[in-house]
Amino acid sequence: MEKQFVWRQLTESDMDEAKRFVYQYYSKQLPLAKIFRVKDEEMRKRNLEQTELMIKNGTSYGCFQKLSGKFAAIIQCSVLLKDEAKTKLKCEENCSAELSALSRFVGWMLKDIFTDLNAEKLLVHCYGAVADEFKRNGLLDTAGDLTKKSALRLGCEYEVGLVVNAYAGRAAANQKEPVFTIREITFRDYVDPETGMKPNLELLPVHTYAKTVYRKVHPSTSCEHSSKL
Repeated sequence: MEKQFVWRQLTESDMDEAKRFVYQYYSKQLPLAKIFRVKDEEMRKRNLEQTELMIKNGTSYGCFQKLSGKFAAIIQCSVLLKDEAKTKLKCEENCSAELSALSRFVGWMLKDIFTDLNAEKLLVHCYGAVADEFKRNGLLDTAGDLTKKSALRLGCEYEVGLVVNAYAGRAAANQKEPVFTIREITFRDYVDPETGMKPNLELLPVHTYAKTVYRKVHPSTSCEHSSKL
């Protein structure tokens, strides 16, 4: 498989192709958007704005088939600093109640994470996607080394990600390096931190729980922190 594909950091010259890929293979299938009933067009704007930021920040990687040069997969991350206020995306201003609720959920899942991990800088996995014709080649599994190198290069202490369905949960459990849970919530028990109410969620059997998971960038230092909130 390694002989068939190559991963590399995306640059601004890849911007248009990366945005098309994200829209086709990620935005239309995003579990969290469906759970919170966010409209496809609104989610597309959010993902494309994120894609642009992550490519410019050097935290976006694309996988290409060597023989054809086709875009096969993408994985993108963001850097979070402890004392830096989270930048609000343009698409999140005056947005729908559904997108606003989704954004608050993501914020809630990452709440207090710097304190809990005693960290100053984190690399957050935003999303990964694989083109239909290249699935079942383990492409996202091979991207783990890239994100780790990215975290090391950027001086991040931990890699952090959100698990929002059973499939992602199994993938996280099968990582080569241990992945730990720092926050877990059953969707049916989640209460919006702003409204104090349970949002109107669309839940399938695989959409039962969400977790915030992490792994230390320097695995030589042992750590384990598991809690259920």
